[in-house]
Amino acid sequence: RSFMQDKLYKKKKGIAVGPMVVFYGCRREKEELFYKQEWEMYKKEGVLTELVGAFQFDKPHYPPKMVFVSDKMGERPELITSNLLDKGGFFYMCGPAVATPSVQKALKSAVAGPGKLGETKAEKWLQGLPPRRA
Repeated sequence: RSFMQDKLYKKKKGIAVGPMVVFYGCRREKEELFYKQEWEMYKKEGVLTELVGAFQFDKPHYPPKMVFVSDKMGERPELITSNLLDKGGFFYMCGPAVATPSVQKALKSAVAGPGKLGETKAEKWLQGLPPRRA
């Protein structure tokens, strides 16, 4: 959320801001998608390009399947490749460390396939990302 507040502040000051895509994961949209009206306002103001929700326990996919952020990343690889590879954007992951391997796999898959880097270059690209910070 603070990323969005900062982008909106900069935009209102006349500073150019790039696209931002948020993959938002939680258990249930109705109970845990916080600041829903604020996300909509950021999109309307042009500082949020896309908000992609991954709601583990919402219908129609649950039951039997839970949906995670990495699943949504796999469904929308063009959002990743367009913003990271074509526009020189940044990638931030906020959330539990247990999700890191699946998110890394989805990120690598997006840049390898739709991003047209191939497996070897995608692995090198992924390894070249700035290190994680606690």
